[in-house]
Amino acid sequence: AFAVAESPDGNYLLSGGAGVARDRPHSTPQKPTVRLWSLDSGRLVRSFTGNASWHEPIAFSRDGTRVLTATLSVLKVWDAGTGKFLRELNLGDDYDISAFEETLDGKGIVALGTYENPLKTIDAATGRVSHAMHDSHILAEAISPDGHQVVSGDAAGSLKLWDLKTGRLVRTMPGHSDFVGSVAFSPDGGKVASASGDRTVRIWDAASGRNVRTLRGHDDQVL
Repeated sequence: AFAVAESPDGNYLLSGGAGVARDRPHSTPQKPTVRLWSLDSGRLVRSFTGNASWHEPIAFSRDGTRVLTATLSVLKVWDAGTGKFLRELNLGDDYDISAFEETLDGKGIVALGTYENPLKTIDAATGRVSHAMHDSHILAEAISPDGHQVVSGDAAGSLKLWDLKTGRLVRTMPGHSDFVGSVAFSPDGGKVASASGDRTVRIWDAASGRNVRTLRGHDDQVL
């Protein structure tokens, strides 16, 4: 498996991979499939077929009732309980989805593209793009606990905070001297943590954008 995701209730696990026949371990990989497993019994519950690539991101919806899979520019939505395919959301032929996250209310999806693709918010029902938050080579994103903002980290070493409702830039938080590979909000949304190729982890005050602490000690890039 090249991607995994746990259900919100902790009872199920999604895994995505190409797979090979058990009796022919060196055979050509089979068609990419996302599988749903029971964490209690370890048994396979069902499979979701029809994905074009085995290495793309997968996720549960916030309420655990739907499964979302991404292939290049397309998000597919499935019923988690039946395995039925529900709909397809296309973000544009030139868009390559590297990560995505459903908004807190379940009505939108924040999608992160590769390379120069912008951070996009789309309507979860129609796929209509609400906002395209342009930035320089965004590598990471995280939605605030209250669902009002999203923070992004880019290849230039900056963090940017965006308003999810309007798509407007709230503030920029510079400080890293190398790329920002991952970002996260604290549970109360008051702070943001960022990990960088400059071997540091920085803690930021989300309200002011001030760097309140820098953690040093890694011998290599922090991803």
